[in-house]
This record gives sequence, structure tokens and C-alpha cells, in this order.
Amino acid sequence: MPHKLRQHLIETSMGHRHLEQDETHMPCPEAYYRSQIFFPVMDRLVAEMDRRFCDSDSNPMLKSIAACHPESTDFLEMDVLHPLIDAYKVNITGSLSSQIDVCKLLIAKASVKPAEILDVVSLLKHRRVFQT
Repeated sequence: MPHKLRQHLIETSMGHRHLEQDETHMPCPEAYYRSQIFFPVMDRLVAEMDRRFCDSDSNPMLKSIAACHPESTDFLEMDVLHPLIDAYKVNITGSLSSQIDVCKLLIAKASVKPAEILDVVSLLKHRRVFQT
């Protein structure tokens, strides 16, 4: 899709689905509604989801949320986390970078590597890290 058209909603599908209707062959209602309503709606839905969410450069917040998952290639990378940190104002004291470095060390030394976010929280809670 051309870059100048990205802000617009696509109202038609790229292909044309038309059931031949004549007196000798009438499609069943299920086939008609599937091809004339369901498929075009799904085409529009998929195109709009791709437009909004597939380009990680256009939405850095999604990329920063993904960096909170242990299986992400950008897991706990400060450069990637900045949109999330700024949105929630969690770095008031300026020590978040140091805390993240400590978390990375604890995770690296863990006997069982966390596979989910809850595993990371459990690991940090079990080690009594950052409790007030």
C-alpha cells in the first residue's frame, strides 16, 4: 500500500467475488452470504489490523509492551521500553535503569529461565527484590 494512503480506511477488497446468478443456478444462501458479506468484511478487518499493528515503527508503545515478555529479543531493553516508561511515569527517581540491570542479572542466574511474565514476577518476589 502506498505510504500516502496509510491513514485511509480501505473500503473494497483487492479481488472481486461475484457469484454468477441466473435462473438455472442459484447459490444457496450460505454460499451467497459467505462470499458477498463475510469474506469482504474479513478482508477489511485483516487489512485494517495489518495497517494499524504490523508496522512496529508506527506504534512504539506496542514494541515496548512486547519488550516486557521474557521471550522477546528486546527483553528489558531500556531504549525499547522508553515509550512505556514515559507513558506511566515510572522513572521518577531515575534509578529504573539500574533496577532493570539487577533484574537481568537475577534472571540470568536463575536455575529455571522464566518463560512468561508471571514467572519473572514470581522470581523477583521469591528473591525479595525491590520490596518496600
